Amino acid sequence: MGRIISNTLAALTALVLSRAACAQEFDANDAAASATVLERVEIHGKTPPTYIAPSATTATKTNTPIRDVPQSIEVRSAQLIKDLGSRRVDDVAKTVAGVQVNWLGNGGSQIPFLTMRGFSNNGVVLQDGYRRNGGFYSILDDANIERVEFLKGPSSVLYGATGSLGGAANYVSKRPSEERMA
Repeated sequence: MGRIISNTLAALTALVLSRAACAQEFDANDAAASATVLERVEIHGKTPPTYIAPSATTATKTNTPIRDVPQSIEVRSAQLIKDLGSRRVDDVAKTVAGVQVNWLGNGGSQIPFLTMRGFSNNGVVLQDGYRRNGGFYSILDDANIERVEFLKGPSSVLYGATGSLGGAANYVSKRPSEERMA
């Protein structure tokens, strides 16, 4: 057994030494002569759109950074709404985890309402922090919506009887800008 091990070690040592000798024979000039110089490549582009909203108003009724909000809140920004190509705000609700869009009615008069974390909100939604008259039963168009904030969990009682322990959806309207439109 000892003889097999010593023969194996001798063979491995011979293999390593022969590789080292071959490596020394390789001329550094050959490497420089065979190197190819590539042309410089410039890449121009723009920063992809960001969907991250830095702050939200729904959870605290103040403009608070989301990292400082102890409640579970998800914000769907105007850029995401645009990129989704949604025509109605219920299309945006389909992208939020724990929120399902259900439909009441039949035929062409179906009305969307949300189920958040398993609780139906009975068609109640908020717009700019106030309960919307008619709730979700009057379908909102996303033309004047800046972002949609989904406050998840029982923290929605901050807004009174919104109809759900699962959460609340707040549609934040666009604000006028100081820039003149041409």
